[in-house]
Amino acid sequence: MSFVQKKCVTIIVESSIQSSVIKEIKTLGISGYSLSSCRGEGAHGLRIGDWSQNQNSVITIICSEELSVKIMPHIHDKFSENYALLIYASDVTVLRDKKF
Repeated sequence: MSFVQKKCVTIIVESSIQSSVIKEIKTLGISGYSLSSCRGEGAHGLRIGDWSQNQNSVITIICSEELSVKIMPHIHDKFSENYALLIYASDVTVLRDKKF
């Protein structure tokens, strides 16, 4: 069993555009993602999820570093001007390298 280093790219975005963001990351070559909802407060105000336009989605992608540096600026450039958006990456260690 060998460990492999990957990047975990996390995108927090308004739920209203989650399908558009997912469509974009798929065009960049991701093999999969996880999706969850979240609540919180930031520069765009409080999002408590009490109605569909007041919800955020978290899209999590584990991928190569090369793919992470394609995803982050692409999504930022396409969506950040008009929507609440946060993107960050962190190092992760995985076991099943071929899965990613």
